[in-house]
Amino acid sequence: MSQYEIIICRKCLVSIERISIIENIDKNQFKDIHYLAFDKIFYYSRYSNLMKDLIHLFKYSKRKELAKPLARLLLIQLNDIILLGSEYDYILYIPLHRTKLRERGFNQSYLIANELSLLSDIPILKDAIVRYCNSKSQTKLKIRDRYSNVANVFSDGKGIKKIINKRILLIDDVVTTGSTLNEASLVLKKYNPSNITCLTLASAVRRKRE
Repeated sequence: MSQYEIIICRKCLVSIERISIIENIDKNQFKDIHYLAFDKIFYYSRYSNLMKDLIHLFKYSKRKELAKPLARLLLIQLNDIILLGSEYDYILYIPLHRTKLRERGFNQSYLIANELSLLSDIPILKDAIVRYCNSKSQTKLKIRDRYSNVANVFSDGKGIKKIINKRILLIDDVVTTGSTLNEASLVLKKYNPSNITCLTLASAVRRKRE
């Protein structure tokens, strides 16, 4: 039995409802963002049920061993994205402010991105962007307040020039309003990457009523 099967069995992991990449998030749903800096966005599942429980267990109960099985879910989506003709030069991730990193002890997005890098052989770029403002947790804010909460919180890292003309895969755990991913992408965009694709474990984006 592998280490992560002690936390979640393979049968339970594969039971998580996967959303086909054909049904990826319609960027028009981010209507409150005036300028979308990323080119595409994909996610594995809805932020509910077992996926939500796993992300909470991973982040707040500090079960870091879940990084590998969660990264394997992203690899499934990534392989399908590549089959559609997209390839990537670097994997990046949403950074934490040093204060929050010290409090939590790890950056969940980095752990997932690092495991995905090992699984996919796409190099991870650790120093492209930094978070210099310790903003409030997005989970505690109303939707309309999330945009201003992360405005201008990211800045250039010492390795950012490496992304010039490169294809970037930006990793985070959950997308809700798209504001965090977009703010990070705005910083990256200044250095003219070939494209920026966002990939998350789950989407909490509110679906339009039928």
